[in-house]
Amino acid sequence: MRNQSFENIRMKNTSLIGGNFVRCNMNGSEFENVDISGVNFNGAQMFNCKWKNIKVHDLNKLDGHSSCVNSVCFSRDGNTLASGSEDNSIRLWDVKTGQQKAKLDGHSDYVISVCFSSDGNTLASVSIDQSIRLWDAKTGQQKAKLNCLINKSYPVN
Repeated sequence: MRNQSFENIRMKNTSLIGGNFVRCNMNGSEFENVDISGVNFNGAQMFNCKWKNIKVHDLNKLDGHSSCVNSVCFSRDGNTLASGSEDNSIRLWDVKTGQQKAKLDGHSDYVISVCFSSDGNTLASVSIDQSIRLWDAKTGQQKAKLNCLINKSYPVN
């Protein structure tokens, strides 16, 4: 749901797992014993809410990069997360366990974007080093390198 009004809504002993409430008005809502695991409240208004005994599943902490992460992408099946970082590396993560599956090295500068192919077999990465690389998502091996021109004014920290 987007841009809907749920102002002053009252919920008790229920679940909203995986709900999507982007830019919704949740002002004055009262939740008691509600599971909000995986709920997207991006841009929602939530002033003067009274929420008691709210349940949220623990999220995995993906610990591995030594610098800022610029891009993330989920595989189509949702089991793998790729992250590209200013430490020049790409990491592949098991979404369920939070464990690192692979570290892909090859770029010599910040990785600014990562994206899985639609079949999930290939991962593409773009770097400030002016290259686009294609990786085998299962083995982590580089399949191809394409040279390109990258705008060096990319806003990096």
